[in-house]
Amino acid sequence: MAVHYPVHSRRESQWDDETGTHVEELRVDQGLRPGEMLALAEAIMSETCTLHTLHLWSNGVGDDGARALAEAIMSETCTLHTLSLGANRVGADGARALAEALKSETCTLHTLDLRYNGVGADGARALAEALRSETCTLHTLHLFNNRVGDDGARTLAEALRSETCTLHTLNLWSIEVGDDGARALAEAIMSESCTLHTLDLTVNGVGAEGARGLAEALRSATCTLHTLNLQLNRVGADGARTLAEAIMSDTCTLHTLDLADNGVGDDGARALAEALRSETCTLHTLDLTDNGVGDDGARALAEASKSDTCTLHTLHLLNNRVGDDGARTLAEALRSETCTLHTLDLRNNRFGDERARDIDEAQALSRKRRRCRHRGLMRAIVRLAILRKRASEVVFHPQRLRREGVFDAWAQEG
Repeated sequence: MAVHYPVHSRRESQWDDETGTHVEELRVDQGLRPGEMLALAEAIMSETCTLHTLHLWSNGVGDDGARALAEAIMSETCTLHTLSLGANRVGADGARALAEALKSETCTLHTLDLRYNGVGADGARALAEALRSETCTLHTLHLFNNRVGDDGARTLAEALRSETCTLHTLNLWSIEVGDDGARALAEAIMSESCTLHTLDLTVNGVGAEGARGLAEALRSATCTLHTLNLQLNRVGADGARTLAEAIMSDTCTLHTLDLADNGVGDDGARALAEALRSETCTLHTLDLTDNGVGDDGARALAEASKSDTCTLHTLHLLNNRVGDDGARTLAEALRSETCTLHTLDLRNNRFGDERARDIDEAQALSRKRRRCRHRGLMRAIVRLAILRKRASEVVFHPQRLRREGVFDAWAQEG
């Protein structure tokens, strides 16, 4: 059960709510006093504590509070697996204490959120060292808005190369990383021992050179990344072209690419559209919000989305320069039987009301067609179950459904 205690709440040591249900998630937003923070850390070590998720947003935890929590999560009786300390003035010393805790054999933490703190490059180095530890079980680390910089990014990249690192999600939003840091992370992602599948580099200084390094990583057969967020960087058209070449590679596993606010323009949009037509492209979500994409880029993306090899289902073109011509071609694409798009965001563009209605009607038609296909699929599955007379054996695995001819039946029903 989750319990949210607002400002000035002081029920941190009570692990049953008023109904007697054990509390497993606790959120305290603002207002904890230093003594209460220490009491909470002590309570976490209690054998009766059932807490597995603790959110402490903007409570002035500081380095002293972080040290107390670090001691708590090293306790054999602590069951915590998610700790969120956003906006708590935790500096390098606090990060070092938490890093020591992560290396403990008794620590069960797998998610650590240190957003909006002052960890810096020194704190990042300590956390990177912890990630290399054989006893560290962390798989999700949020460090955004911590001024880690390229130096901190390099040490984290080195940790990602370690065979003992279990991290699969790394959020480095607004930590002042440039091309050097991006290249270091790219080299780490290519390592056979790297398990990372989500990398967020939103609001940094990654340019075309950094994008080139990341593109090379995406082409690597050992890269496991499926989500890359580069929103609000300086990738530009050149960087978009290199990323487009990467997602056409038959070894690239990326399915989500966020390039919002990167100056991609029509040239970059055309390159990405060409990639979307490739049989080897696995991308299903593309965000090109606020990129100066006009009718030329919109036409290229519309043609790509009609291709029978395109797997894209979500396209964001918010805040661009798409006019009536581009909107018309996108509406035509949505009406195509081969188009897989089901989410198209065209808000704040330059087309008129008539084209807006056209887009709305095309999206409604696309949704209706998709619902019909889903109903056809379910009917085919039910028929298969009846024929086998053993409904419990019918499992929704795509390979098996293809083998049994279910998708053929789906197409006929659609």
